[in-house]
Amino acid sequence: MNIHILALSPNAARLSVRFYLTNTFGAFACNIERHYQDVAIRRPNYDTTTFLPTWRLLNQTIRAQSKNAKVSAEMAGAVMKAILNDTAYPVTLINGIKGTEKTSRANTSPARQTNRDSADHAKRI
Repeated sequence: MNIHILALSPNAARLSVRFYLTNTFGAFACNIERHYQDVAIRRPNYDTTTFLPTWRLLNQTIRAQSKNAKVSAEMAGAVMKAILNDTAYPVTLINGIKGTEKTSRANTSPARQTNRDSADHAKRI
């Protein structure tokens, strides 16, 4: 027996269809399980979560300096569709994570940290 999943998104004064999927419950469950197997990572002892929640994965695309820290609705929908269909994750997810990784690495580089420290020292003097 097939089940239907309809993903809607608000768009001004109306709703738009993000995606519509039809499959068996077992197929969707297998695809979700495969997703969690694919993103399984080794965790430190203090981390008690048993799997990587999708919201944590999506939050990695938000820049730390962002004042409006929200995950893109389009990206969240595309990731959910990829999980349910067992297809490749959207390229925007990978690029978003790479972008925030580069930004955080640049902000904590030794040269940048030295400049920041000297600026702080100059302010104190």
